[in-house]
Amino acid sequence: MGIVMISGECGAGGLFGKIFPEVGTATVGNDAVIRAADCAVIIGKNGAAQVESALGVIVSGDDPPENIPSDIQLITCGSGAKNTVSFTSSTDTELTLSLNRSMNTAAGICDPMELPVPKTAGCDEYDHMAAFAAAVLLGIVPI
Repeated sequence: MGIVMISGECGAGGLFGKIFPEVGTATVGNDAVIRAADCAVIIGKNGAAQVESALGVIVSGDDPPENIPSDIQLITCGSGAKNTVSFTSSTDTELTLSLNRSMNTAAGICDPMELPVPKTAGCDEYDHMAAFAAAVLLGIVPI
């Protein structure tokens, strides 16, 4: 169980061990074929990959890929409520992340919830949302 990061603009991996519990991560290029049934796959903004198996695929809600198999859970991240993960408030130092609908996770079903986290330098809102989505998906989110 871990995280596969697909090349693109995303610093979510840097939030594990800081905000979220440490978990194994691997970064691969856009031409990778992903077969990782027990992993969360984060596709960075402007990233692309062929995902054949995964616990779930986390993407920007502004530009979701069209080639994700229908049996893999697609988790969109963005500022709008239509996304699976968004945020409800933001200050200079804190971001309140929001799981907007129930999600199937490695630990069972996680119901909608909010989690305030400190903002981390060098990481934008998408990075925080993607890391939160991966932590929920893997069942390691601190609640």
